[in-house]
Amino acid sequence: MNNSAYKSLRIREIVQTISLTHNFDKDKLIAINTSDVYNGVMGKGTLTPVEELKGQFKKTIQKDDILFSEIRPANRRFAIVTNSDCSDFVVSTKLMVLRKFNEKVDSSYFYYCLTNQPFLDILQRRAENRIGSFPQITYDLLANYAFPIPPLKEQERISKIIANIDRKIELNRQINDNLPMLDRSLKGATTRLVA
Repeated sequence: MNNSAYKSLRIREIVQTISLTHNFDKDKLIAINTSDVYNGVMGKGTLTPVEELKGQFKKTIQKDDILFSEIRPANRRFAIVTNSDCSDFVVSTKLMVLRKFNEKVDSSYFYYCLTNQPFLDILQRRAENRIGSFPQITYDLLANYAFPIPPLKEQERISKIIANIDRKIELNRQINDNLPMLDRSLKGATTRLVA
């Protein structure tokens, strides 16, 4: 692909930060905190009576929003919302809710740009240089960073390649997690055969 076809767009030209307060119209809601998102996966959260929710749980979300922790970017606390119905979720104010509005940018491509390790390292350094009790970033800090944006078809092709690599990495992780159990089973079978 000819790099001259690439544009450079700032984050603020791709996504906006959403801070819509939940209407709290149910007795219980599923609270999503920074600990509930990790490396692309949004956990189940905690079903909590509304009257017991801490004050930080305020934000609404919708499918395809990106949740991105404001605290310590290096901890990889981010995920794309995949749930179709998000009316039961309320999200901590410690998570940025980023919503794409630019139709010329593929959601997955932008997500991979935002969460690639070199960019997270830059954000971590910026967060550590801020005055405060812990490394923190804000949307204002993110907004002016720019990414190379190729034509939409190329973005989609790149996203598919990265998604395939991610699936293979996850499969290898699952295989590695199962190796100790397989090893114990084989040792047990060998012991029975020898006896």
